[in-house]
Amino acid sequence: MKKTFFAFGMMLAATLSLTNCSKEMDAPQEVSKDGVPFELFADVAQTKTAITGWNTRWVQDDKINLFHAAAGTTAYVDDGQFSVDATDLTVGRFTGTIAPENLPVSGKYDWYAIYPYSSYIKSPANTGSNPGRTTIGKASNQSQVQNGNNATNHLSGSAFPLYGVATDVDFDASPSITLNNIVSVVEVKVTNKNDAPLVVNSVSFTAPEGTTIVGQYEISYAANPMTFTDYSTNTSSVANLTVNNGAAIAKDAYASFYIGIKPFTATTGQVLKLSVNGYEKSVTLTKDFTFASGKIKTLAFDYDKPDEVYELVTSLGAFSDGGKYLFAFQDGVNANKYYFIQNGGSSDNIDADLSVDANTTVTNPDDKYVFTAEASSTLFKFKNTKKKYLYNNGSNTTLNTDNNTGSSWSVSTISGGYFQLNVGSNTGRYISYGTSSSDAKAYANASFKNQHDGSGHALAQYDGALTVFKLGGYTPVAGVGNAVVNGISARGAANLSVNVELANYSSAPLLTATPDGMVVTSASVTSTSATSATITYSVNPNYTGAAAVGTITVADTDSHEGTITINQVADEFSTTATDPFVLGNTSGASRSCTIKSDFDWTINTEHLTGATVNTTSFTYTTSQSQSITFTTTGANTTASPVSLGYIVVTRTADNSTLTINLQQAATATGEALPFNWDGGKNDKTANMTINAGSDYGSSPKVKLDGEGKHVTIRIASAASHVSFVAKQNGNGSGSVVTLKGSADGESFSAIESFTVQPGSSKTMSCASTQSIDSSYRYIKIELTNKVSGVNIGIGTIHID
Repeated sequence: MKKTFFAFGMMLAATLSLTNCSKEMDAPQEVSKDGVPFELFADVAQTKTAITGWNTRWVQDDKINLFHAAAGTTAYVDDGQFSVDATDLTVGRFTGTIAPENLPVSGKYDWYAIYPYSSYIKSPANTGSNPGRTTIGKASNQSQVQNGNNATNHLSGSAFPLYGVATDVDFDASPSITLNNIVSVVEVKVTNKNDAPLVVNSVSFTAPEGTTIVGQYEISYAANPMTFTDYSTNTSSVANLTVNNGAAIAKDAYASFYIGIKPFTATTGQVLKLSVNGYEKSVTLTKDFTFASGKIKTLAFDYDKPDEVYELVTSLGAFSDGGKYLFAFQDGVNANKYYFIQNGGSSDNIDADLSVDANTTVTNPDDKYVFTAEASSTLFKFKNTKKKYLYNNGSNTTLNTDNNTGSSWSVSTISGGYFQLNVGSNTGRYISYGTSSSDAKAYANASFKNQHDGSGHALAQYDGALTVFKLGGYTPVAGVGNAVVNGISARGAANLSVNVELANYSSAPLLTATPDGMVVTSASVTSTSATSATITYSVNPNYTGAAAVGTITVADTDSHEGTITINQVADEFSTTATDPFVLGNTSGASRSCTIKSDFDWTINTEHLTGATVNTTSFTYTTSQSQSITFTTTGANTTASPVSLGYIVVTRTADNSTLTINLQQAATATGEALPFNWDGGKNDKTANMTINAGSDYGSSPKVKLDGEGKHVTIRIASAASHVSFVAKQNGNGSGSVVTLKGSADGESFSAIESFTVQPGSSKTMSCASTQSIDSSYRYIKIELTNKVSGVNIGIGTIHID
């Protein structure tokens, strides 16, 4: 069927890992227009929707949606369906019609194409009361199917949508549209690390919790970036791939398998999961990782699955969330023979093919016998490797071992070390093996025998009993819990305490507590019981300027251990003073700043000239902050700022220092306030500096056409308020104009930022709401963020 072929190389990794391998999908298409009939041509050499080997092509009846709108507007016109017939496949000619009243007649237009066609998609924005839905990858309850190792033929069709746009096209010109792939593709590169040949029959990719990647989505194609809205519950965070006719992979050889998914970004700390033939691995991300539209990302999977040994279990403690189990009936005559329940369907689910070692273990059973427990309180659901469930169809009826919905089962033990699985609280409804005459062939009574006659019949609801094997068996293991302590002060502390949980001890164990010796300086066990222990510890002061992490290892005499993690906050030693810290130009002018510190400090003033400071020491109590005030001892009569020297703040605990450099502002020169101006770049006062583009013809005239372009006004006295007008030229959104101030015209600080309203030729009034430092004698209006295709006009500046 449909899509664009992926051309890419290979990347091999030693373990399950994320690579930086990223490959573009080829999908250029051209569109031409001639009157009411409309033709869309796709270059056969590069753009097709069915894959045949290493070539791709369009197929008969491929269809697209076509839309157009006046350039830069969102008044989309739905041009309907365009399709290709059998005679036009080699040239990729799509045909359709545009209503006469919708034909472009003047100006410029934007053109949009969407594949696959849907009559419910009414615009590229795909909004409205009933927006169109597009399937990505496959329906949420279906599996993508790859035919053979390394094959890519399945990466096509309506579940692999395409989208393209051509903008600013003259009304009488033929638009050229490039259709781009919306779907991202995960390449799973499987290397066989086992001695036995590996035939891959299933692969799955699981996104982080809360992120869906396949199923039905309402897509806003025109949004930037494109947005995807889950349609009801028809989406899933798990993308499944079934592999048919896969060749055996020899030891240390590899093959690739491909899964289409919705584009998304997995962030640092999130977990991705891969499963091959039911063998699952996870990777926790150490950086953000993007699965982008039209690109392939590679996940490398080493298939090094160890032998799986299922051991006979008899304790209720063997049933746990996530545990993997085999259920069987023991032969009533031959005690060394077992009949195992398959999970393939609703009847004939008994099989004696598995080998039991010395009546206690089964090694590497086929997946068709494996059930995984999902715990809910004291009840369990049992899911097979196809992610379907063991299900109760009703009293005394055939059970279903391959159902989309799982029954909740309670587990109990009976004589002889066997189990019964009862449906919830429905007394007497247990799994048993029944013949066609409804006899109970597996049952429990005072002289229990678990019987089976060797013939194939269905599972049913009788008063029966099961033999159970669990992966890894079950042995209660003593354990020391982990603990985390957050928010320890940078000043450190002594005689802190934390509890850890202990598991499966019959009495209070003998424990030791070992600190890391860097952050945690001492630790000891001060009390213990069979279920918990209290650890007392001390933490060093932190002078590093960064958060610190310490550990305490708690262990018993049998090498069971847990870790207590101590998270200590970063120390604070900073000032709010700017560099330089500028005082007013008059004698007696004063200005304050704050020093923050977790420890005591002193101030050295020997290099301070022309000013005094009111505080020279600080003793920490409960607050980090201490305000200090500088006062000038004389006036500055020069036209330039003058240095007042500097002070050195020394933290007494470790002799760390802060230096505050002081200046006194120059004599008052510049524009007298209030100041008003609405000229252009070529119409400025003597005290203005303008770095801008060519003037606009009308107000506001100053054209800021690049980041850093600005208007600067030198003022004669302190400003309390600044206002100006900004106008956007273009349709982008997010351009930012920033109001800045400076005492010396060299070092500018931001006062306030304004995000310009989107929309071409829209104007907005910008007025400062933040206080303006009284030392500022320069006011700058600067374009600090420029959106592509957008320029900003500035004018009508008022300062008072």
